[in-house]
Amino acid sequence: MDNYPLYLRRSPPHNRIRSRKRLIRTPTNDGDMIRGYIMVECEVGREQTLYQHLTELPWVLEVHPLFGEYDFILKVEAKDPNELAKEVIDELRAMEGVLDTKTFLEASFGPDDMK
Repeated sequence: MDNYPLYLRRSPPHNRIRSRKRLIRTPTNDGDMIRGYIMVECEVGREQTLYQHLTELPWVLEVHPLFGEYDFILKVEAKDPNELAKEVIDELRAMEGVLDTKTFLEASFGPDDMK
């Protein structure tokens, strides 16, 4: 526990929030990249064409077709969350046939988890 006087001690919610901030790995100066996953829903009948376009995006590492609410799951990589957001908005969502996307950033529970 912190060595603060009782009136200055952090509350349990504050401690949980503070510890969760460490879950998302931020890039360092040595060229680390963030990774994430994007669920993509497309128009019916556009799956094969869209698959080809998705595999050509340099920031998309893997493309996997799915059955269900979403048609693809993409494994992606970027320098930082802002770069990934720009790529998703400017490239992915602008593609003809893309109806919806849902993006998830990979988390880390320690310094070696994402290597």
